[in-house]
Amino acid sequence: MTEDFTESLELSREFDIVAEIEKALDDIEKSFELLETDDVPEKIAYLKFLIRDLDDLFSGENEPLRYRKFTLKRSK
Repeated sequence: MTEDFTESLELSREFDIVAEIEKALDDIEKSFELLETDDVPEKIAYLKFLIRDLDDLFSGENEPLRYRKFTLKRSK
């Protein structure tokens, strides 16, 4: 059985940069907690502090700067 790749699907997605970074850091933090790495949580806490600062900067009239669009193309 062969697949027909003549059809393609194009999806457009918008995402919040700050929220994506926070989620990734949370996932990393959970992973490192399992390994009991001592200094990593401090570094992650500092990164979260910086993200909160970015969150403040990207509010109000600057909120549109938080979002990026990308297009995902997939052939069927």
